[in-house]
Amino acid sequence: MTDLTITDTEAFPGGYTFRRSDGRPFFMRLNQDGSASVFAGMPDRPPQDGISDLAVNVVDKVAKAKSLILTYRG
Repeated sequence: MTDLTITDTEAFPGGYTFRRSDGRPFFMRLNQDGSASVFAGMPDRPPQDGISDLAVNVVDKVAKAKSLILTYRG
């Protein structure tokens, strides 16, 4: 697919869940040090594939996570 979009974003305690237009779920956990980690999968059940870690200095972590999710092919 080349025209993927994010169809749903929802906050949960400690992060966000995302759903891509192909139906694939993703999530981002916010870490205590101000960084974040982005995963393919659901936060409450395996399997979960780590996509990327976002540094503390990334200002808009949700936007960066969405960008990573849209390009993820794993």
